[in-house]
Amino acid sequence: MIKVADLGGAWTLSGPSLSGPSLSGPALSGPALSGPSLGDEGLPAVVPGCVHVDLMNAGRLDDPFLDDNEKAAAWVGRADWTYTRDISWDGPRPERIDLVFDGLDTVADISLGGVALGSTRNMHRSYRFDVTSLVGADPVPLEVRFTSAYTEAEAVRTQLGPRPNAYPEPFNYVRKMACSFGWDWGPTLVTAGIWRPVRLEGWSTARLGSVRALTTYRDGVGVLDLDVDLERTQARPLRLRVLLDGRELAVVPVPGERRPDFKEVVPGQAERQPDFKEVGPGQAERQPDFNEVGPGQDERQPNFNEVGPVPDERRPNFKEVGPGQGERRPNFKEVGPEPSEPMGNFKEIGPGQAERQPDFKEVGPVRIDVPGVQPWNPGAANLYDLTVVLLDGDGDGDLELDRWERRTGFRSVEIDRSGDGFVFHVNQKPVLVKGVNWIPDDIFPSRMTRERYALRLGQAAAAGVNMIRVWGGGIYESRDFYEVCDELGLMVWQDFLFACACYPEEEPLYSEVVAEARENVSRLSSHPSLVAWNGNNENLWLYRASGWDTEPGGDSTWGERYYLETLPEIVAELDPSRPYMAGSPWSGSWEHEPNSPEHQTFHSWEVWNRQDYVHYRDSTPRFVAEFGWQAPPAWRTLRDAVSDEPLLPDSPGVLHHQKADDGNGKLARGLAPHFPAPDSVEAWHYLTQLNQVRAVRTGIAHWRSYWPHTAGTILWQLNDLWPVTSWAAIDGAGRFKPLYFALTSLYADRLLSIEPRDGGLVVAVMNDTDAPWAGSLEIAAMTTPISVSPRSVSVVPVPADLVPSDFLVARLDDVRDVWFAAETSGDPGLTVTATPVPGGLDVHVRSAGLARDLLLQPDRIHPDAVVDRGFVTLLPGESTTFAVRCPAELDPASVKSPWVLTDLASVLHS
Repeated sequence: MIKVADLGGAWTLSGPSLSGPSLSGPALSGPALSGPSLGDEGLPAVVPGCVHVDLMNAGRLDDPFLDDNEKAAAWVGRADWTYTRDISWDGPRPERIDLVFDGLDTVADISLGGVALGSTRNMHRSYRFDVTSLVGADPVPLEVRFTSAYTEAEAVRTQLGPRPNAYPEPFNYVRKMACSFGWDWGPTLVTAGIWRPVRLEGWSTARLGSVRALTTYRDGVGVLDLDVDLERTQARPLRLRVLLDGRELAVVPVPGERRPDFKEVVPGQAERQPDFKEVGPGQAERQPDFNEVGPGQDERQPNFNEVGPVPDERRPNFKEVGPGQGERRPNFKEVGPEPSEPMGNFKEIGPGQAERQPDFKEVGPVRIDVPGVQPWNPGAANLYDLTVVLLDGDGDGDLELDRWERRTGFRSVEIDRSGDGFVFHVNQKPVLVKGVNWIPDDIFPSRMTRERYALRLGQAAAAGVNMIRVWGGGIYESRDFYEVCDELGLMVWQDFLFACACYPEEEPLYSEVVAEARENVSRLSSHPSLVAWNGNNENLWLYRASGWDTEPGGDSTWGERYYLETLPEIVAELDPSRPYMAGSPWSGSWEHEPNSPEHQTFHSWEVWNRQDYVHYRDSTPRFVAEFGWQAPPAWRTLRDAVSDEPLLPDSPGVLHHQKADDGNGKLARGLAPHFPAPDSVEAWHYLTQLNQVRAVRTGIAHWRSYWPHTAGTILWQLNDLWPVTSWAAIDGAGRFKPLYFALTSLYADRLLSIEPRDGGLVVAVMNDTDAPWAGSLEIAAMTTPISVSPRSVSVVPVPADLVPSDFLVARLDDVRDVWFAAETSGDPGLTVTATPVPGGLDVHVRSAGLARDLLLQPDRIHPDAVVDRGFVTLLPGESTTFAVRCPAELDPASVKSPWVLTDLASVLHS
C-alpha cells in the first residue's frame, strides 16, 4: 500500500521587507505602501493556506473585508513570497517517494535540499515530483518560492500582445482564479500560496495514476466504463479488482510487459529530457536530472511540440457545423449520448493528444454492466461505493499496492438542442432546471472546508435548487464540493475556467490549458452530479457583441480554438458520457448572435443594466443561464463590514463594497418606477431587498410558465465571497437575504403565478412533479376544477370582469399568488406577539387589513439569529408566525425595536 506523510500544518513564510521601497504597479494606487519588516526569521504559516491569511493571522495585515482595507492589501499581490519547512522520510524505504502538491497558487519554483525540482504556472493543476534520491531520515529543507501572479501575467502579455478584457486586470494571461483580480462583486486580492494539500507518497512496484470511472444508466441497467492509468517501478503482472458496495464486479489482468517504445510515467506527466528547456515568463531552465511528475503530461521527446503547432489563424479545414462543434477528424467522437461500444483504445502521449493504439490496452476501456442498481436522479441520490484495487501478482497471495474509492451513482444525461432548444434530460426524462450560479464561497478558497460546502450547498437544495453552475471565473472546486452535490442530488454544470476576456492560444498558455483540462475532466468524471461541461463564460458573446474583434489585439488569437476544438476533443476523449457546450451564452453557431434568446443559452443582463424588471416578461428565452438583480447584504453584515458614520447608501464604505459599474445608480433607477426615493439608509436597505425579490420573482415565474419552451433558469447568484452589495441570495457572511426565501417558493415543485399576457391576466399553474395536480382553482369569486399533467404547465385566463382595482388572489390547495394593481397600501393594523420557545422566539403576527411585504430581520435582534421566512403578505384577517432561532437567549421585547419587524406601508409612510 501507498504510505502517505502529510506535509500540511506549520510552515514558515518569508517575503519582502515592508519597510523597504514601496511596491508599485498598474494595480496599485494611493499612498506609498510601507510597514514593519517581516524579519529574517519569517512568520508562522499554515498549509494549506495563502499569504493573505497568514499575514492576517500574524497581525501584519488588516482584514481586507472591513471598510476599504482592501486598498491597503494591494501590495501583497505584487510581492514574491517563500514557504519553507523541513521534511524527512520515516520508516522502511519504498522504491519510490513522490512529493505531491494538490494545488500551488500559482507561479512557483520548488526545491528540496537546494536541488531544483521544477516550476509551476497553473493554480488549477496538481504536481508530482520524484524525490526518492533527495529525502531520507534526516530533515532536508523544502522551499516553494512564489513569484507574483502580476509579474507572470504582465510578462506573458508583453510576450504575446494585449487582448481585450472586460476588466482592467491581466487575469487572462495566467492560469489562476480570475476573480482574485477583482470582479463586479469581488475585491482585488491576488493570492499566492500552497492552497491545497501537500504530502509525500511512498510506493513500490506500481500505483494508480488516473482512474476514470464513467457511469451511465440505460433500460434499468447501470453501466461502468473504466479507464486506469498506472505508474510503475517494475514490469511485472498486476491485476485490478473492481468492487461495488463490496461486491466484486470484475478482475482485470494487467500485463507486465510494455512495448519497447512505451514508457509509462504518471498519467499526464513528462519526464524532462536533458535538452528540454521551458522558455515562458516566470519559468526556470530545466536541469538535466529534472523529472516532472504532475498530471496532464507524458514523456516529452526533445523535439516534441505539445499538441502540435499553435496557429495564429484558424485551421483552414475547420468548419463549424452545429452547437459548439466543428467538422471533426474521422476519429473524433462528438459529445452526446454515451457510445454503445467503449471508446477506441489509446494511451496519452502529451497534453491534448492521444496516440491511438488499437492493439494495446493499458487498463481499459473496460465496460461492466451492473444490473439491479437504482438510478441517480436530481433530488434522489442513489449512491454506491465503487472501489478499484491494484494488486501485485496473477492470482494467489496478491499484495494490495493501491486503492481508489469513490461514492458514485448511475445516470445518463443529454441535452436536447433540437429546434434551437436546450432541455436537459436525465435518465431519458426532461428536467426543468431550477438553478443558481456558484462563485467561490471565499476569496481565499483555502479556507473552505467540507462542512462549509455542506452548509452552503445544503441551503441551495433546501431552497428547491436542482442545478449548480460552477462559474468560469473561479476554480475547479475540491472533491468535497462534488461529493456533497452527489449526496444531495444536485446537478452540476461545470464551466472550464475562462471568463469575460480574450485568452491567448499560444505558449506558454496553450499547454497549460490542455493539461489543466485533461486533469480536471479525469478528476471529476466519476461524480454523477456532474452533468455538463461548458467551454467558457461570455467570451463568445463579448467577442462579437462588444466589438473585441476591432479593439487592439482583437485580431490575435482569443480562445476560439479552446472552445470549438481543444476542449470538446478532450471531453469527447476522456468523458464521452456528458454533453459539452462551447460557451454560455451560445446560440449553437456563428449563424446567430451568441446571446440570442431564441437559440439555446441566454444571459439576461439588459434588464438589470438598463430597464425596469417588468421587462423580463418581454422575452421567452430557450434557457436562461444567467440573470439577476442586486441588493445589499443583510443589515448586520453591512454594519460589521462598514464603519461609516453616518451610514448612507453612498457613504464611502458602502460604495467601496459596491463593485458593479454604477451599481447604486442602477439600484436607484430600479426603485424609481415602483417607490418614492427612500429617505433613510434603513428604508433604502429594505426597499432594495424587496425590489430584488420582486425582480427575480418576475423573471422566474414568467419564464417557468413557458416550460418546456423555456427549459430552465440559473439565477445569478447563490453566494458571495465577501461582504458586498451584489446579486447573491446568501451574503458574504452566510446570512440569508430575503431573496433566498423567495427562491423556496419560485423553485417549489408546484407554483401559481398571475401573469399579464395578451392584454389581460392569466393564472399559470406549474406542476413539476410526476403526479397530476388536480383540485379547485380559485380566482377571486370564481372556482374552476383543474388537473395539470405531470411536468407541465396549464394557463387559465382570468375573465376581465374578475380583475379588481386593488388586488387579485389565485389559490390551488395550499399554493397561492396575489396580483397587485397598486404599489401602496394603508396601515395594516398589525398585532405582534413574541413568545419565548426553546432555541429562540416565535413571533406571531395578525393583520386586520392588508399587510404587504412584512419582513422580520433577525440579525437586527442578534448577530447569530436566523428566521424561517422572508417577505410575507397577509390578506385582511390572516396571520403568520416567524420562527426566530438563536444559540443565545433572546428578549421578546427586541422584536419591537426599530426595523426588526416592518411592512411596506410603514416604510413608505414613515
